[in-house]
Amino acid sequence: MRRRATVIVVKDREVLLVQQSRGGHYWLPGGGVRRGERSIGAAVRELYEETGLRSKSVRDLFSWTSRFSIHRVFLVEPEGVPHPKSDVVAVLWWDGKAKLPLRSHAAAILERAGFFSGRMFEQFQRG
Repeated sequence: MRRRATVIVVKDREVLLVQQSRGGHYWLPGGGVRRGERSIGAAVRELYEETGLRSKSVRDLFSWTSRFSIHRVFLVEPEGVPHPKSDVVAVLWWDGKAKLPLRSHAAAILERAGFFSGRMFEQFQRG
């Protein structure tokens, strides 16, 4: 299975999503962990490569296994303003209410993190 670093960025009760092709699905920033690279380093690198955001703090949350990948999921406090970079065509702050074409693994990770129930925001505020 492929090792993947997946990033949750939260601001004002919304989560940052990226889209890699026009009209395509949205997902959480992240990508493959390179040989010899730590998952936390891949999370920071991928977030910057896809959105231009730097990481002020990074918190390891959990592992989640999808059909093809093992995701190490991190909460990142960002610096800067997100904008599409590399093969990303759009970035979006999402409150979870508007219907979006969301990748199933992103929805499952957000569910596990408590995004849809609001539990995630309480947990993250406690640090």
